[in-house]
Amino acid sequence: MSAAISHTGICATDPHRGWLNDRNQILAAINKEGLHTDEQIDDLLEIMVAIEKRINETPARTSDGLVSKMVLAFQVTAEGHELSEEAAADIVREAQCLLDIGSLAGASDEIQMRRAA
Repeated sequence: MSAAISHTGICATDPHRGWLNDRNQILAAINKEGLHTDEQIDDLLEIMVAIEKRINETPARTSDGLVSKMVLAFQVTAEGHELSEEAAADIVREAQCLLDIGSLAGASDEIQMRRAA
């Protein structure tokens, strides 16, 4: 995991990469046909979704944590699911804070246009 020096001088690390690895191992287990019952798969899916929620809702404090959140966003999209606008905006905000990149100006314009309609 990546470490960053915080304002207190203590190294900060993010758990996001480990959580993402756990999530991916669960998904790999689910995808092994004939290995689990439907009930076991449901239980694994519940755990996987909880991990995804933890990754999305826990602010990244390091670039490694942010990259892990971004990779999860791409993975979820590649798996055919949609990332919520809120989750995407949170990732962009963290990129602005940690890396000084990204903009939500277009998103703000889109929200204003929807409200006006």
